[in-house]
Order: sequence, then structure tokens, then C-alpha cells
Amino acid sequence: RSIIFWRALTQFIGGLGILTFFVFITSQGKFAHRLFGAESHKISSSRPVPGLQNTVKILWVIYAGLTLFIALALVVAGMSLFDSFCHSFTALSTGGFSPHDASIEYYRLSGHSNYIWIEYILILGMLFGGINFLIHYRLLKRDGKPLWDNLEMRYFWSIIGIFLLIMFLERVFKVEPFNFSLFSADSWLRVEEEFRLILFQITSILTTTGFGTRDIGTAYFGQAAKQLFLILMIIGGCVGSTGGGIKVLRIGILFKLIQREVYKILAPRHAVNKVIIDGKAVGIEELQRVSGLFFI
Repeated sequence: RSIIFWRALTQFIGGLGILTFFVFITSQGKFAHRLFGAESHKISSSRPVPGLQNTVKILWVIYAGLTLFIALALVVAGMSLFDSFCHSFTALSTGGFSPHDASIEYYRLSGHSNYIWIEYILILGMLFGGINFLIHYRLLKRDGKPLWDNLEMRYFWSIIGIFLLIMFLERVFKVEPFNFSLFSADSWLRVEEEFRLILFQITSILTTTGFGTRDIGTAYFGQAAKQLFLILMIIGGCVGSTGGGIKVLRIGILFKLIQREVYKILAPRHAVNKVIIDGKAVGIEELQRVSGLFFI
């Protein structure tokens, strides 16, 4: 257990650990802000409070608070205290390490009475980890708009919703069809199960966590779902999250760039052709950097 706990703890520390290392080692140097910007896949350059160290302290408080919240929720759902902290450490850090070989499916296979609630709680935990932590800060400041008032969050929810709909329809109409009855409890239980299992895997893969309730290589998921999983792996979480990948914001910028190129073909030559993100024009250097990163 000590080795398993250490493995989970290293993932927890690693969630915001690299950013902390950069800030505290280089905060006295003249290149501190440049290094902070270079680590923009971990945190947006727009900070909640003045000073790099103050920002990191706030983010660690939020990070630890969300971890404790998920751990307590898992305990209430009937998970052991040891497993609860291990899973909360690796859900918020989007590391995905589980003490069990079967990952989160272990609780269903072992007959745990509340395995459904465990899966929903971990979906929430992975979403917490995959969202920009500055969004969490704004929510704590009682600002309810950040969940949809910027391009990245709109793309984040849209990706989850669209992919969930496609995979769900493939599952219930092609992979394993069933006769749905509006007044049948069994039908609604089947719908809930399919919804939960697909949502869990989409969240796990998009946030680059890696928890599993079904093996994505098995026949449970259809061919369309497996192709979409590959796309989700490349996209990754939001900028300023603990997730990996290219980041949802950069995907959004690339889509805006494609729209601009199509517009340039159709519009007059003297028309203004700028990529606008959340009311601000994106410079050519940033567009080149995002395009180059995506190509690499």
C-alpha cells in the first residue's frame, strides 16, 4: 500500500508541480515571466492576482480543496478511505493511476453497491482536472459565467456533447440495439448505463486521465467510437488544466483559422480577415505557433 500511495501521490504533486518548480526556482531571475509564459500548457498567462507566487498559492489551495472534496465524496459513496484518496489524487491530476488492475471497473466487478455513484463522482473529478484552474477561481469568486463565456469552454462542452451523442447512437442502434419503451424501467436503466459508460470514457480520454470502466479496445465500443477516441486523445484538456494534449483552446484557434481562410476565398480582397477569440484579435505569430505545434 505504501508503494501504491506513493505512486498516486507523485501524480498528485505532478499535476501542478512543474509550474510550481518553474515559479519558485526562477522567480528571482529576469526570465521568470518568460518561463511562466513558456509553461502556458499548464496555466494561462492571465493571473488571478499580482505576483507569480501568490497565483501559485491560490491554485494549490484550489487544487487541494477539490482533491479533498472528491475524496470525501468517494468515502460517502462507500469507497475505502485509502482508495478514495488514491483516486482523488489521480483524478484531479488527470494521471489516472488506480490501485486496482481493472481500474474503476473493479467496483462493478466486485459487486460494490454504489459503483454507479463512484463513476459519476470520478467523472466530476476528471472534469475538474481538465478545466482551466482559473475557471475554478472565478467560480469561487461567485462568477457563474466562466463555464460558457469563453471560446475554450464552449468548445470543451461541445466536444463532449457531440461525441457523446454520436457514440451513444452508434451503441444503441448499431453495436447492441434494443427495443426502447418509454414506460419501461429497464429501458431507462439501459439508457442511463450506456450514457454513463460512454460519458466516463469520453471524459477520461479527453482530459488524458486514463481511468476505465470498459476496455476501449473491445467490441463494446463501435468503430466510430474508437476513431473518435483517437481524436479525443490528441485534443486533450483545457489550457491551464492538469490535462495533456494539444489543448482545446488551440483546437478552437485552428477552427477559427480555417473559417478565416474560407472567408478569404469568398470575401472581397479589401475585407478585414482577422481571427477573433473572445473579442480579441489573435496575432500572426500566435497563429503560426499554434499551427506549428499542431503539425508537429
